[in-house]
Amino acid sequence: MDKKFKTPPTGGNGQRGAVLVVALVLLTVLTFIAVTALNTSSMEQKMAGNTQENHRAFHTAETGLSSIFSDSSKFVLTTDATLVDCPAGTGTKIILSNIGDYLANSTVCTGFVTWTAPPRGSGYSASTFSAAHFEMTSTGGTTSQASVEIHGGAYQIAPGGS
Repeated sequence: MDKKFKTPPTGGNGQRGAVLVVALVLLTVLTFIAVTALNTSSMEQKMAGNTQENHRAFHTAETGLSSIFSDSSKFVLTTDATLVDCPAGTGTKIILSNIGDYLANSTVCTGFVTWTAPPRGSGYSASTFSAAHFEMTSTGGTTSQASVEIHGGAYQIAPGGS
């Protein structure tokens, strides 16, 4: 009555298939890490693209303000209330299209605000000259719908005491 026991081919220590289970667990963990890294890099790429578009819109708005400062005829000394789509509501509206390689656009509104005496230290007499103050708003936009609005102010010395 001798019973013969079959011994496993792995040496009889009862670890059949343990290597397979460990390998599958490691493979699952590595796959999870790879998918997480892929999602993170994709999100970072989108964030970098949005930041770049916002910078383009900002520089487009800056270009709009620069175009106003380079041409003093854009500073109009009237209060024209027809520019209701401009934040200032008065003055001059300039639209610059297709700026740069990215076809960005800028809308600049310049509005006369008030007259004051020239600033101290400017070298202009308050009895002979006045300072005309202007409010400017420049909105820059890109083709990807990024938009930035910049507000600025300036004054222009003109003959005439206050």
